Amino acid sequence: MRNTGNLLKWTQNSNNKSAKGGGENRNWIHPPEALQKGHIAYIVKFLGNVDVDQPKGFKVIKESIQKLKFNQQVRKAEGSKVPKVELTISVEGVALQDPKTKVELLLLLILEFI
Repeated sequence: MRNTGNLLKWTQNSNNKSAKGGGENRNWIHPPEALQKGHIAYIVKFLGNVDVDQPKGFKVIKESIQKLKFNQQVRKAEGSKVPKVELTISVEGVALQDPKTKVELLLLLILEFI
């Protein structure tokens, strides 16, 4: 399967060497404090969402991506543009909102059971 792009931008940090073989680790471009004390926001193209029977497994991911790509082709044929949304990530969860109106489109909270 070809890598068609990343959801989040990652960068190579040459200062972090793994214990085995001296290879480089991949690190997020933001420091951990940015998430621990606040949030990170990106403007992204929202391709859609797909309901799945099982929330795990490579096959489920592959089928969902195929559905999203098909829906994107249909929208493109109809002349619709892919909407841009603001993706906000924090330790509390993930949210999607309209970047202009700030209307919340989707909110996924991370619940911690103690």
